[in-house]
Amino acid sequence: MTAEELRRRHLHGAPLVVLGACSAARLAPILHETSSLPQAFVASGARAVFAATAEIPNDAGAFFRAVRERIQSGEEPSQALRAERLDWHQKQPGLRWVDKVLLYQ
Repeated sequence: MTAEELRRRHLHGAPLVVLGACSAARLAPILHETSSLPQAFVASGARAVFAATAEIPNDAGAFFRAVRERIQSGEEPSQALRAERLDWHQKQPGLRWVDKVLLYQ
């Protein structure tokens, strides 16, 4: 499904979306067009979309699961992402991929 096809659909329930395996936050090298898959999810009704600008490891699910749990407990998506990043940096100094995860709302 392309971003344009996704824009024509409606996501019910304002879901949280994680695009963790495809560097989905990278924009196409087309200066006059800024459409992206994360933006299409937001336009279709997603509450928040998390996407990376770089490759992330296969075991990144624990990071995204912790962010989701923070949101489900009442934190705003931006606060949840920031807090979890700080926790991961504290546990694993030098870890950089968590800084490449962006939030779209």
